[in-house]
Amino acid sequence: MDISNRKLKILSIIVQQYIESGIPISSKSVCSDLDFPISSATVRSEMSDLYRLGYLFQPHTSSGRIPSNKGYRLYINKFMSKKTMSAEEKNIIDGALYSHSDDPENLIEKACQILSKMTNFISIFTTPPSSEAKVRNIQFVKTGKRNAMIVLMTTTGMIKNKLFRCQYDISPELINVFSNLLNEKFQGKSLMSITPESVGMIADSNNSISILLSPIINALIDASLEAQEVSIKMEGQTNLFSTPEIDINDTISLLNFLSNKNNILNIISSMDKNFCIKIGEENDHQELKKLSVIIRKYAIADKFGSIILIGPTRMNYSNLVSKIDNVATSVENILNQILDI
Repeated sequence: MDISNRKLKILSIIVQQYIESGIPISSKSVCSDLDFPISSATVRSEMSDLYRLGYLFQPHTSSGRIPSNKGYRLYINKFMSKKTMSAEEKNIIDGALYSHSDDPENLIEKACQILSKMTNFISIFTTPPSSEAKVRNIQFVKTGKRNAMIVLMTTTGMIKNKLFRCQYDISPELINVFSNLLNEKFQGKSLMSITPESVGMIADSNNSISILLSPIINALIDASLEAQEVSIKMEGQTNLFSTPEIDINDTISLLNFLSNKNNILNIISSMDKNFCIKIGEENDHQELKKLSVIIRKYAIADKFGSIILIGPTRMNYSNLVSKIDNVATSVENILNQILDI
């Protein structure tokens, strides 16, 4: 059934007023925001129709109406437009993130904190699936007479460090030899190509230093395995405890659900595009069916990480989409600048 423009306008006002106030909306309140003359009785009749069609819900017999999940969906599809952030707000985001641009994972963690603080909801960031990434560079940092750190950087901007200790003094010349050997073998190759067998072949073909390579081989393999794991940053888990629409039992159930990394990855795998909003029952998982989930992918080179925002269905969607988009864009710009250096 087609919805008349008048019903759509009334629904839009109810959604906007309910998002702002959190209380059921009366016909009188709707009339005050309409830009065309209409009686309160006519508005009540239209609201009754919207209720019967499933777009509104009446929490109590004598109360006004609130949007249903179906009502939010229609509002988002028909009316939602992304709010434009001010230049000052964008500069604040950029400034906070640029101060962490020395380490991509620290940058993503900071972005997660910023988004949670800006929205008062649960913010989750995941790094791109690095099993598909390639080795960008392998470096060494000497930390002591016989101690050093191997630094593995991937083409998706992730950096993994592993300390190792040798039974011999580490000279700058040895550092150069190790760096040249490993970069010649693995630079530009898939992370998955770093295996005990492939690294062992380097030792076998360099008999003069093969005994020296043992601790370095172990450190490189450990760094590679860590880099292949999707890293998850999450902030704002306690925010839902102060959200009146979500009771404490549902909040605890959600936090237990989010403590499992596979559940978070399943949320991401359920989306079929780079941006989506799932409202209440649209979510696949029972723990999310009283909540709204906004998911936005961000690009590093040709790989994608994900941003997830979780909050009550009564959220200011246009405002939140703008904040997610600006944080994501800033992260993309900074990370891709790092990779260009």
